[in-house]
Amino acid sequence: MKTYRMFVHERGSSQPFELIAQMKSDLRAVEFARQRIVAFPRILAIEIWSGESRVCRVQSRAAEAAASVGVELGVVAKDALLVERNATGRA
Repeated sequence: MKTYRMFVHERGSSQPFELIAQMKSDLRAVEFARQRIVAFPRILAIEIWSGESRVCRVQSRAAEAAASVGVELGVVAKDALLVERNATGRA
């Protein structure tokens, strides 16, 4: 198990709040973040950190639409989880 720090950015809040979770893998941490974003529409984005390294930033569709840049490095693409699962042989 790995420990992840997740910084949750909500609509109307100037500062993100921090969640700390233990997950089996980076992929599971990203899945968890996506589930939170879908379950709570007020969440705009979640940054996932493992130690001192940023794993990625998962954004809601609303945040993606508001962004002036089409693609941002470190943002997990919609099909990234499917691609990674296929690469590991787990569909």
